[in-house]
Amino acid sequence: MGGPRRAAAGLGFSLLLGLACVPAMGEGSPEAVSAEPTPAPSAAGDAASGPSGPGAGASAAEGAFELRVDGRAPAAPSEALAAPAAPGHAERAGWTGDGERFAYCRAVTRGCDECRWVARDGTAASLEAGPGCSAGIEREQLDARLSADPAGPSAERWAWGGEVVWVVETRELEQGHAGQPRPMLKVGAQRREGGPVAWGLHVDPCQGCGLDQVCTGKAHLDALALSPDGREVVALVHQIDRDGGDAIRAERLDAERLARAALGRTR
Repeated sequence: MGGPRRAAAGLGFSLLLGLACVPAMGEGSPEAVSAEPTPAPSAAGDAASGPSGPGAGASAAEGAFELRVDGRAPAAPSEALAAPAAPGHAERAGWTGDGERFAYCRAVTRGCDECRWVARDGTAASLEAGPGCSAGIEREQLDARLSADPAGPSAERWAWGGEVVWVVETRELEQGHAGQPRPMLKVGAQRREGGPVAWGLHVDPCQGCGLDQVCTGKAHLDALALSPDGREVVALVHQIDRDGGDAIRAERLDAERLARAALGRTR
């Protein structure tokens, strides 16, 4: 194609088609989804308001933006999600310098790379380049766009980081007839010292499959990135179907709302 493809990105909670036994979950674009967290009760019953916004970084609650995966020790998302490179994974994932768009690139087919920019207003634009694209731009044009609007690293510190860590779980405790845990992807927030998790995202690649069925669907995170102002987190979800096809979408999570829910605070 000769320029960016733009599409409205709906705010509904939807899963991409193509996974084993996965029905359609909603309508609209799969990107720029605003997930609603489930508040978790606090054992301490703390009703304090806590920090808010980028100006709250000077408070005692400020700390590192870290992720705990499957119960392991918290670490920076880039370290916690580190995995061997594989076809279809996102590259250059991160927020643009103005903090208004989340960008990522990936190989969609052999010889064809796509880069997408997902804006906070719910719109998305994409460009493709490479000899394997059915319609695209020259590689030099894509490189120029990436240089002019680069994706930078995620913010490393967060107004709530001293009290709250992000949590990812990739397996459900429920087991199939083969005795194996079902694949799952859940993202939420939790007190650093542990306790109930306020879930903001729940992806079940085996939804619709019975326990006696073999499900080869998978879902994992390619990236988890905090916006420069600390208000929003993007979870870049990578789903793979049983035939080897894969798709990626960006899920937007309200960072402050999840932090308050993890701490049992309502305001």
